[in-house]
Amino acid sequence: MENDEVYERIRTLLIDEFEVPPEAISLSANTREDLKLDSLDHVDLVVELERFAGRRIESDELTTLKTVGDVVDLLRRYLADDSTSAVAATEVEDQSRHEPEVITQSGSDAD
Repeated sequence: MENDEVYERIRTLLIDEFEVPPEAISLSANTREDLKLDSLDHVDLVVELERFAGRRIESDELTTLKTVGDVVDLLRRYLADDSTSAVAATEVEDQSRHEPEVITQSGSDAD
């Protein structure tokens, strides 16, 4: 997903769920000072971000989320990690289909 797509999803979320005026939203907008999100709003925002990313956001990363741009960057990393993991899993699965099966005899058939 491109940065513009992630930004638009975050922008829509802020407008629809948190009633942030559209003109207040920019990549450099501070979520507390410029968008007026309080601590409870931040909890709700994190829940929505985790739904969007499809995974939990690490607590140490939450402290780095100051601006809308920080949120967009974090989600891009999470989504890129997921797509990289999916590609790697597909490659491993494809390789296992092409490797010859090794058959070993167990027990003693030689008499």
